[in-house]
Amino acid sequence: MFKAYIKYPCPKWYDLFLTCHTHGWITLAPFSWDEKRNRLEFALLLDSQAVDVSIQQNKRIISGVICSEKKIDLNSLKRIDAVLIRILGMKEDTTELFKTALKIGGPYPELLRKGAGRLLHGATLWEDAAKTLFTTNCSWALTQKMCEKVCSSIFSIPSPSGRYPFPRPSSLAEESNDSLKTKMPIGYRAEYLKLLSESFMCDSNLANLEEKSMSYDEAYKKVAQLKGFGPYARTHLLILAGYFEKIPVDSEVSGYILKNHKCRNVERFVNKRFASWGRYRWWGLKFEKMLKRQNWLGD
Repeated sequence: MFKAYIKYPCPKWYDLFLTCHTHGWITLAPFSWDEKRNRLEFALLLDSQAVDVSIQQNKRIISGVICSEKKIDLNSLKRIDAVLIRILGMKEDTTELFKTALKIGGPYPELLRKGAGRLLHGATLWEDAAKTLFTTNCSWALTQKMCEKVCSSIFSIPSPSGRYPFPRPSSLAEESNDSLKTKMPIGYRAEYLKLLSESFMCDSNLANLEEKSMSYDEAYKKVAQLKGFGPYARTHLLILAGYFEKIPVDSEVSGYILKNHKCRNVERFVNKRFASWGRYRWWGLKFEKMLKRQNWLGD
């Protein structure tokens, strides 16, 4: 067994627990959270093998262990570094978000100082897009089942611990729609998953969407080209790509607004209520939910 040990200095105001528990990805395969050790665990694809990764935070240091069957060379470790930085949201600069929170005042700046303001991501934009598709028009339990099937021996390869990483798009693209429906509880989404995998095989970064060089409208039009992605899914994927201007309204958001604000026209209400957050509207809603301890994580 080969083990590689990694360490990163934390970005300013970084908290691993808050990053992992800001949204529901922590409850979806291949991720899991070890409550006793406060440790993030998952499997990751590396060339022709799958490796195990565990990540912890000790004060201002993020440390981790990578376990593999084969020795990992330096170039491969550098590639893993880039993936881990993406997964952990460590590249995200929260300076402007903090300035916005200061203008709004109240408890929001302190929440950012404690480490809020970043998101757990999949290993790739492809993974985030596929999982977004899995959240459409279904219960969270079904979303979890779809992720469990994708991260299994059906489509992926095992790590030393027996975990399965999220597969590459090519593993799904080679399947027929009927085959996908047989192998996982995906229903009508089978066609869209296959098309999505083909799209990412052609353009793995969606025209460098995450570089945020496009305006929101331009980015929205780019994501709108993905078949099966309606307004909610487009907005959701854009959040994962770093565009926080709009709030994707689903049953969870609607339920929260109805419970806490007694308003039924949810989209109009959230756009007005969080308008002062500007291009960080989504974080305005998220922070409010975190402070009210109603930060739903799909559990």
